[in-house]
Amino acid sequence: MKAFIVVMILIAFLAPAAHGAILYVGPGEAYATIQAGIDAASDGDVIIVRDGVYTGIGNRDINFKGKAIYLTSERGPEFCVVNAQGTDSDPHAGFLFRSGETNTSAVDGFTITGANGGGIVCDRSSPTIRRNWVRTCSSYGIICSYNCAPLIADNIISENLRGLYFFSYCSPVIVRNLIVNNEGRAMKFYHMNTPTVENCTIAGNNISEKNLTVHCWTSSLTMTNCILRANGSDYTIYLATEGARKASAKVSYSDIEGGTAKIGVAAGCILTWGIGNIDADPLFADPANGDYHLKSRYGRWSPTANGGAGWVLDDVTSPCIDTGDPATAYANEPQPNGCRVNMGAYGNTHEASKGAWLPGDANLDCRVDVLDLIVIRNLFMHDAESGDNWRGDVNEDGQINVLDLIFSRNHMGTSRP
Repeated sequence: MKAFIVVMILIAFLAPAAHGAILYVGPGEAYATIQAGIDAASDGDVIIVRDGVYTGIGNRDINFKGKAIYLTSERGPEFCVVNAQGTDSDPHAGFLFRSGETNTSAVDGFTITGANGGGIVCDRSSPTIRRNWVRTCSSYGIICSYNCAPLIADNIISENLRGLYFFSYCSPVIVRNLIVNNEGRAMKFYHMNTPTVENCTIAGNNISEKNLTVHCWTSSLTMTNCILRANGSDYTIYLATEGARKASAKVSYSDIEGGTAKIGVAAGCILTWGIGNIDADPLFADPANGDYHLKSRYGRWSPTANGGAGWVLDDVTSPCIDTGDPATAYANEPQPNGCRVNMGAYGNTHEASKGAWLPGDANLDCRVDVLDLIVIRNLFMHDAESGDNWRGDVNEDGQINVLDLIFSRNHMGTSRP
């Protein structure tokens, strides 16, 4: 993940709570431990945790105590680590939500590791869990039980004994998460849950526990824009019953390895196989080294390009690019974005792989009209390789001239999606 722009986070959070205080945690600050900062905070406050590795009492089993506060790291999970240091004889969790917290209670931007009581534990609570890296926990990365409705967004959940576990009457929204390289099941929904899973990549998990990647036990799953691949399981999704209680799943616009043949449906359960589903190699960039961006001839964000983060061009384009649900927002994807969201965890983010633009669409508004002719005219004879001048080279011949006007005119009236 990229380092965060803290100011933007604060603006987004403080808009509905402009009178909250900002508290700082870290060496030399008023609060030496994360728990001390939470204990001192009031509803509407923001707590910023300085860079560092946080261990020991006050930095594990961190309890929000029902407070509507926004807890964020200063620069993101690469720089701020909560190590619970749990052992079999002395188990610990990372964060605890046990006092009826709602989505106004948020934990944002931490690496959470070393927890054997759950990286993040929610009990009858519904916090916001965003932009964290939950890794190497010898239990589930995230555990939620009883009437929870958390927002779980933009996290990496990897190298844990299991990924996510939801127990009884939870209705989580799980969006844009990268769930990879875990042992056991990647997700389990046990007993009357109603999860929404959107734009998640679930791949490379070593599934041995009952050979199920996503286990839906008497629960009703809605899955859209997801990629489920290379998990080594007998069943990519399994719908299970318990007595009269049945499970169901609605799956659409997703890349599901094996298609319906790898979805187990117990007697009485219902699978709704919607439109837009595919079964194809998603062409991950470098999964062996943890890079699950999608390859693209039009541009792929790489964390290692040219000695640092940047864009590279591949010789192939993933079938998961520009094939998500047309009704899903895509505006956060860089141009050209094909006017449609990508499948997988990077869909509708600034790291989404680029797609083919609509032929003739010089102003990138997903339709070809007179406005595109104006853009091309204004870029006449400019260097097509300079800045974003490439937009005017709609026929892609390396020049911006009358041929581009003719090209756009010939595509006039087309639009996407």
